[in-house]
Amino acid sequence: MTSHGLQVPGSNFLPLHYMVLVAWAGLHGTSAYNQDTIIFSNADRLVASIILIDDSTVTFKKYRNLDGPVYKKRLTDVSKIRYKNGDVETYNGQAVVANAEYEAIASTDPTSLTKRGNRVYVEIPDESSRAGEKYFINALNEWGYWTIVTDPREAHFVIVFNIDKKAMLDKSAIVILKTRDGKEFMRSRSFRSSTSAFDGYNAFRAVAQKVVRKYFEVEFK
Repeated sequence: MTSHGLQVPGSNFLPLHYMVLVAWAGLHGTSAYNQDTIIFSNADRLVASIILIDDSTVTFKKYRNLDGPVYKKRLTDVSKIRYKNGDVETYNGQAVVANAEYEAIASTDPTSLTKRGNRVYVEIPDESSRAGEKYFINALNEWGYWTIVTDPREAHFVIVFNIDKKAMLDKSAIVILKTRDGKEFMRSRSFRSSTSAFDGYNAFRAVAQKVVRKYFEVEFK
């Protein structure tokens, strides 16, 4: 009897085949958790060993065949990557077109990057401008023409929101539109707002909203 099972205090003998099954599951389950997991935009999952991630692709080997071929997938097909240390990187299938294609568009027709529904990253150059950042982003979201992202690598273009730090009560602001690599292709005139009861004595909010309403909503329809 003892040759076929293990006696657990307060219980009956544990069958040997059950012990083997538990040991196998523990070994393979632990190994899987020590690998990376790619979650694709269609919800498929692949346990893998990540080799390299660049601006447009992820390079990996399949976990079940680490001695086998190397695979590549476009980041546009990837939703998330869960690394073996527990970190998670989210892509949401929103990585921008490959660099060569992007650079061709950015160099020949950068204004086409601003079409409705594209993704934009808002760059804040200094602390004075940061005081108006949330009002500017809120105004852009209310307008709803573009999708705002928090990673410039996911953006089609960049908006630099700049409030004149020299101004005191009144606030002046401009916006600069540029490609991801910093090439400026549009610039607004300066918009000015005064501190008043009408604006809740908040000139930062007033000038941020004015830039969106008087510039973006006029230039992009």
